Amino acid sequence: MVSKDNNIIFRIKQFEKFYYFLMKEAPKDYIPWFFPCEPKGKNPSPKAILKINSQSKGSWHHDSARLNKEQVIEHIKQGYNIGLSAKKGDPLIIVDIDEVE
Repeated sequence: MVSKDNNIIFRIKQFEKFYYFLMKEAPKDYIPWFFPCEPKGKNPSPKAILKINSQSKGSWHHDSARLNKEQVIEHIKQGYNIGLSAKKGDPLIIVDIDEVE
């Protein structure tokens, strides 16, 4: 059985690896739009976003919901999942592949 702490450490290491490859070829001024999602879910977490800024109305679109690398790691430690969005004019292309085929 994997302990909660080992699971968090694993998730942080996976995020750091992902972040490295995301930023490796990114334009110099690129800032990814990470935001907190519900624990064990894919939906944005209005509760976590409101904790960051009560003026955000809990929306992941609000500028304050955008997390930097260190904030992402802190949210992972608190049990949140993390979302990544491509915003208008963003050089990021997101592909969601759920099936091998």
